[in-house]
Amino acid sequence: MSKSDLTVFDNARVDDYVSDIVIYPSSWYYNACVQGFLEVLAWGMGEDGDRLIEEHILQSDGRVIIPGDLAEAIFSTDNVLMPDGYNERPVPSELKKMKRIAWWWAAAGYEAGFMRKNDRGSDKPFLLFQHWSNSYPYHFFS
Repeated sequence: MSKSDLTVFDNARVDDYVSDIVIYPSSWYYNACVQGFLEVLAWGMGEDGDRLIEEHILQSDGRVIIPGDLAEAIFSTDNVLMPDGYNERPVPSELKKMKRIAWWWAAAGYEAGFMRKNDRGSDKPFLLFQHWSNSYPYHFFS
């Protein structure tokens, strides 16, 4: 996969078929990163997100298995429908080219207080993201 294939915006290609993503437990730091990813994923799946993570994604042996159709949807823009049984917090219309997981990360972090509205003079996380994408070199988002 080339560097240009990795981006938070819609110009990246997603293979026609995405297989399940299996994440295995490892070091404490790696596990903490997986925990943060799962928290963002749960936030993005709305009110049922925590339940869906616990019942369908976390395995009793410590693995995390994200079904391929769900993985394809979360790592895509809203042009790929969420699979049946999964809800989502939609990406704002101003950022429709952004992949779901990127928006969920920004919005969940904002709600958790990691981005203070006084830092950028706005209380809307999509304006913060627009500011970042205009302030930093493009490779930060690719």
